[in-house]
Amino acid sequence: MVNSSIAPNYQIIVNGKDVTASIKPCLISLSITDNHKDEADTLELMLSKKFKRPNYGDEIKVYLGWGSNIRFAGLFFFQKSTLINNKQLTIQATGIDFTKGLKERRNKDYDVSLNEVVKIIAERHGLTVKTNMNVGTRFDQKNESDMAFLNRMAKEYNAVFNIKNNTLYMMQKGADVPQVSLDINKCVSSEITHTNTTFYKSCKAIFHDTKLNKVVEAVVGEGVPILIKQGKWLNKQQALEAAKNALQRANQGTAEGTVTIIGHVIFAGSELLLDNERYQIEKVTHNLSNGWLTDIQFKQDGSTPV
Repeated sequence: MVNSSIAPNYQIIVNGKDVTASIKPCLISLSITDNHKDEADTLELMLSKKFKRPNYGDEIKVYLGWGSNIRFAGLFFFQKSTLINNKQLTIQATGIDFTKGLKERRNKDYDVSLNEVVKIIAERHGLTVKTNMNVGTRFDQKNESDMAFLNRMAKEYNAVFNIKNNTLYMMQKGADVPQVSLDINKCVSSEITHTNTTFYKSCKAIFHDTKLNKVVEAVVGEGVPILIKQGKWLNKQQALEAAKNALQRANQGTAEGTVTIIGHVIFAGSELLLDNERYQIEKVTHNLSNGWLTDIQFKQDGSTPV
């Protein structure tokens, strides 16, 4: 528990230069949103005076904490600024450096595993990589940006894809992740909703096999209701893998909720232990203004042990 006599603190470094001292007298608010999966992390600074506008792609590192104990909270790249009444400046940045060409469309064939594909794309954009996707032997990128292609691969293989802190992540769900334990009775607020979902017993993936020149069906599971998926796969094995992952995705999502706590550096994608239940943290939002609060959005799927 944070000592109420200790004030929240932060440090902001732009292109390697500490600018905290110049920002502190005029900071109205600081907000960081840390996302799991494919949505980019964001930073927003609201200042009460006019500053020199940063350059597109400028690197911004943020540290948050209490008193002298601060921790790294994220790496961002300047995207946009808004000046109101020539005196109030809002600076917005994202966790992905889009100057690297991640949205540029390309055509590329990869005759390697998805692990190697991810490494090739990471190297193309000067990113470090963390992946455990040792699946497949051939993948086709047709008129897709690297972002769109990796998003598609993550969905087809039921994986988690994200780019944050100059690292490209493509990980199978269920991989070892950090754990965060909270006492629900000590949270500022909490809300948990339990829902029932349609439980599919099987999934049929339908695609056109260009080698056989005919429509092919690949089915996993047995019985009804049946989930129907259509897509572009190279062969029946890829379609079966996609059907298996689609079935798993469709049958998850039993509980979700939010908690608000006194400010603490927590990252999306971590496992949350709350009230004797296990959840996956989907989004973390830090709001620092007159104090520091952290909002945590979480979800529990059908495969999460409780």
